[in-house]
Amino acid sequence: MRPSITTTVPDGAPSVSIKADAMTFSAKFVEVANVENAEWCQIIEKDDDDCWIGFKFIEGEKPRDSLRFAANGSDSKSRIIRTGAFINGGPLLGQAAHRERREITFELIFDTRNKLWFARLRPTFERLALYENSSSIPAEAKGIYRYLDVNGELLYIGSGEIRDCLAARGRDEWGIHKIEYSNIADDETLLTWTHYYATEYRSKHGEMPAIKRIKGHQLP
Repeated sequence: MRPSITTTVPDGAPSVSIKADAMTFSAKFVEVANVENAEWCQIIEKDDDDCWIGFKFIEGEKPRDSLRFAANGSDSKSRIIRTGAFINGGPLLGQAAHRERREITFELIFDTRNKLWFARLRPTFERLALYENSSSIPAEAKGIYRYLDVNGELLYIGSGEIRDCLAARGRDEWGIHKIEYSNIADDETLLTWTHYYATEYRSKHGEMPAIKRIKGHQLP
């Protein structure tokens, strides 16, 4: 069964729309979050999770590293922040925004423990390293990954500690040319996305990636 994953926002849910130069917060979000009077927005990232992005909203004096949280047009109840440099500097956001060439909308969820709003983005294997330079992958990197050969053919999709998996016995004989990956800290999330992308590949090609066909289905 294909996993139920979508970037479609449920009807009436607070949301943020992201494009190459801005983020727009829906009128529903402004109402639910009670941020009509907020003037600044701080964007928060996690080093170990490319797919998580958080937001804090502030009234009054501008805090350090914040962006103007402004009305999106004179009659609009939505709000906008201009984020071109931030989006283009982020591997996942920049790749997604420029690839899609349109706004991409994500549901916003409130984190009651840390008192902030956050969105979960779709991982796109936005980080990469050549096999010969795999030592450039941070030792703590964990998430979903895929291997490609020198012709760009997908060999394998997996999840776990990126460098540990790459060092597993026999993988130096797979013909790996490039490793593409996304950092995802949460185990359930990374397994869900691994299943999603493997199933998507099989749906498109009628078979699993090459190494899966040769070695079976019990690889990390």
